[in-house]
Amino acid sequence: MKKEPKIIVHGGAWEIPLEEQENHIKGCYNAVQAVWSDLQKGMPAHEAVCTAIRVLETDETFDAGKGGVLRANGTVELDAAIMVGKSHSFASVMNIKEYMNPIDIARALLDEDFSILCGSGAEAFAQEKGFPRISNSELIVEREKKRFATLKQENKYSLAEAFMPHGTVGAVVYDTEGNLAAGTSTGGVPLAPSGRIGDTPLPGAGTYCDNTTGGASATGFGEAILRVLFTRTACDFLREYSPMESAKRAVEILHDITHSFAGIILINSKGEYGLAYNTTHLARAYVDAKGDIIATI
Repeated sequence: MKKEPKIIVHGGAWEIPLEEQENHIKGCYNAVQAVWSDLQKGMPAHEAVCTAIRVLETDETFDAGKGGVLRANGTVELDAAIMVGKSHSFASVMNIKEYMNPIDIARALLDEDFSILCGSGAEAFAQEKGFPRISNSELIVEREKKRFATLKQENKYSLAEAFMPHGTVGAVVYDTEGNLAAGTSTGGVPLAPSGRIGDTPLPGAGTYCDNTTGGASATGFGEAILRVLFTRTACDFLREYSPMESAKRAVEILHDITHSFAGIILINSKGEYGLAYNTTHLARAYVDAKGDIIATI
């Protein structure tokens, strides 16, 4: 018996400035709209995750793909991950500098014997697979040039504070076969050292999925998310609690242990949504029980 598919996406958890809120809402809406029709027709969960995140990466509103924040050396470096709930297959790429959509490269890795590639090795793989190569300058937008200049002038700087202007993106999908998939994509943290890796491309931290419990994607301060295996913790709670309660408990654990901030979206094995955040906003969109796309912060 076919299941009613579900999809939820996020566009980052932080204090989104008023002038950027409309674009965050519209971008999340567009990501869901891009896959909803095909998802109803049987598109597999992992393909829907990839398609939705590709839309968000291409939208310069977010800290993913075009529009990613600038590292300390003035370049954009991108990470992305995808995980399939039925097989527990996981793939991620890190420090991508010359490709617009790292989620597509991660998706291609799902078909390989190896799971994680970094830097020049990941880009060589992308070139081998025929993904279009671009210059790093094509990923840089004026908004991030200005942010970079402002942060460079500040006397005090820390990764924990810098993450706040942060629009990591992610998606979780439950398809008509009852299978789950989750994915996340990011440009990292402004002014971080080149080569810094956060939670996004690591299983159980920024991305996790298991058909028996659920799938989740996180956004927030990566070093804190890593320390509590945030998405795995939330999915483990699904064995006992509702999706909303599981998300809430995971955020509480993260804050109690690290005193930091994050947001999470998830879907359980029954196709029920959950989300929680301890930031001012969490940009997100999902399809409700009536089949309408709800996008909000």
